[in-house]
Amino acid sequence: MSRFRADNPDDGGRVPVLVTGAGSELALAIIKACRLSAIPLEVLACDADERALGLRWADRAFDVADARHDPAAYVNALRSIVAEHRVRLVLPTPDAELDLLPSYRDEFVDDLGCRIVINAAAEMERFHDKWLAYQWYREHDIAAPCTVRADRPNELAAFLTVVGYPVILKPRRGGGSRSLFEIRDRGELDRATPVVHDPIVQPLIGSDEAEFTAGTFRTPDNRVLTIVMRRKLKFGLTWRAEIVEDPALHEFCRRVIRKTQLEGVNNVQFRMTSNGPQVLEINPRFSSTTGMRAHFGFNEVELAVRQYVLGERVTQPVIRGGSAQRFMHEEYAAVPADAPTPVEVPV
Repeated sequence: MSRFRADNPDDGGRVPVLVTGAGSELALAIIKACRLSAIPLEVLACDADERALGLRWADRAFDVADARHDPAAYVNALRSIVAEHRVRLVLPTPDAELDLLPSYRDEFVDDLGCRIVINAAAEMERFHDKWLAYQWYREHDIAAPCTVRADRPNELAAFLTVVGYPVILKPRRGGGSRSLFEIRDRGELDRATPVVHDPIVQPLIGSDEAEFTAGTFRTPDNRVLTIVMRRKLKFGLTWRAEIVEDPALHEFCRRVIRKTQLEGVNNVQFRMTSNGPQVLEINPRFSSTTGMRAHFGFNEVELAVRQYVLGERVTQPVIRGGSAQRFMHEEYAAVPADAPTPVEVPV
């Protein structure tokens, strides 16, 4: 492991937390929540790419192996960081790490006194796989749009005969909405299917104005704390969001989470239809709206610190009303003195 930045601020009693995959939008949202915590946190961040922006936002930054290509080296790097800096929580973000780290939850607690904020392997597999999740929704009587696999032509044809167009085409695994396509006819479906990995198809339900994202935090005594926001998507992310105070929607999210074996931090995405709310996805992890939620008073990082590190009995936070707008921004860095001279490209 090559640590390329290791300034050593006085921790001032701060709780050390480690954010992984520091170049992702999710990691940046988590770091924002860390900075809004009422409990002072020392933010450590790591990434396989030393240019990752979150490394510059952190108090300490580390270059680690890529979990996709060398998982053993990656886990060893995490162990070293956690042990040396007495990290109390690991907050993972990339899909490869979310697949890998559930197997190490108990080991990190027992050997290092550090909790990886992640669900058990079976729950992660179920809800990272939208096809498996749909089977589970049906078994547990949770309203969700009918889902078929695009690689089963007979089932797909029967589905389209009943449902018609428009439909949604999206990958079976993974978070975010960048590879989501709204399909209007068979031609569009045939063109889009090859570019989506392992695709599934669902009817387009509700409207863009009736889509919601909910942050939930499930406690060991089975209480579910919630925040609900109406949202608009752009570039695969929540672009606009506004707080929703409808008690029925909060109760819907609590009821959904209680039917699972999920714990701690999770995200429910749903749309309102003429037949009531229907679950689009349950994401068993932090969300890219984590920073927005923290601004409105629902700080999932702080809840995790209070619950898992301080042993407090966390309660439903007071949610402030308001709305949020995401926007593009840049961060600039000076060229290092030892950088190679740019090569002139002939024109």
